[in-house]
Amino acid sequence: MRAELIPVSRDLYSVSERLKEIDERYELFYNVRLGRYEIYASGALQLTVPRGELDARVLARVRETRIERAEKVLDE
Repeated sequence: MRAELIPVSRDLYSVSERLKEIDERYELFYNVRLGRYEIYASGALQLTVPRGELDARVLARVRETRIERAEKVLDE
């Protein structure tokens, strides 16, 4: 990973742990340069966290945008 990315393993709402329940490959990082949280899977950026808020909305958005739902997301 790049130097500007700090791994987040503990947070107030356990988002980093709950991401692993959705997919073991998910990793949460804080991007110092851009001032935001980012979710990666297998080293590839999957999602940026809007407004820097780590809460249940992040988990809901991750579930909404998973590849298994790609067709439905495109229809929406």
